[in-house]
Amino acid sequence: MKLTLKIIKILRAITHLPLRILIFIGDLYSSFLKIIDKRNHDTYWQEIMQKSIDKNISRDIQISNNPNKIIKFHCPTQISSFRAKTFFTKEPETLKWMDQYGSNKKCFYDIGANVGIYSIYYAKKFETDVYAFEPSYRNLNLLSQNIKLNELEKKINLIPNPISDKFVISDFFQLDPTAGEANSTFNDSQIKHDLINRSEFSKKKKMINFKTLGLSVDFLIMQKLIRPPNLIKIDVDGNELDIINGLNETIKKIDDISILVETRGNTHQNIEKTLQDLSLKKVNQFRDNSIWQKQV
Repeated sequence: MKLTLKIIKILRAITHLPLRILIFIGDLYSSFLKIIDKRNHDTYWQEIMQKSIDKNISRDIQISNNPNKIIKFHCPTQISSFRAKTFFTKEPETLKWMDQYGSNKKCFYDIGANVGIYSIYYAKKFETDVYAFEPSYRNLNLLSQNIKLNELEKKINLIPNPISDKFVISDFFQLDPTAGEANSTFNDSQIKHDLINRSEFSKKKKMINFKTLGLSVDFLIMQKLIRPPNLIKIDVDGNELDIINGLNETIKKIDDISILVETRGNTHQNIEKTLQDLSLKKVNQFRDNSIWQKQV
């Protein structure tokens, strides 16, 4: 009985340790398990840490003076914990763009939503329609949990298909399927090749590849399945041009539209030309992100 009480006290003490120490202990434990058993135990350990990490991360994200404007995130992995912890510091310009151009009447598209950081922020702040596009099954699972946790099931619409320039069945590739990770691509063998080449061997062992259906935004809107957008964030690790080409007709018809797109590699010039041809003007640039506004 005394031994049981001591064990309980130790476990309670561990759950109140600072997040960095908890993550360090988790890494040590995972390394130990890998020595005695070659299977990957990271996910198992991360699930054990779920409640402790949630307690340290989710309660502190308040987006205004209104006590109801608090965002919560499930953080079962280190990368999802990082995304929550750096909510205001990783890309403050993105939040500023949403604050500046968003409103209660403007619809937001989050293409490459990941675990829902920006989708949930916009839906909480402006209380309007949000469409979160995320094809990664692990990210999609965590994204849906975050939507439920924040009671936004009626405001955020999940689109689990990759977005492209047309209807197409092709390869969806993700380098690391851990919830919260990025580095994925659809229908582009060159980007896939580049991601594999610049990655560590340990990540290559986790990569997944499967065929799925890609859709264009123009088609979805033409079929009146989704509401036309006023703000569009595109962060998809290389497929930006295909997505924009699949938005051509929609962009032409909407005067009040702003687009934030992340560009990397040699697609930058083609993306800029395409947006300029659609009467969009670049109004800001920060790191790999550019903001475009319709000229009317």
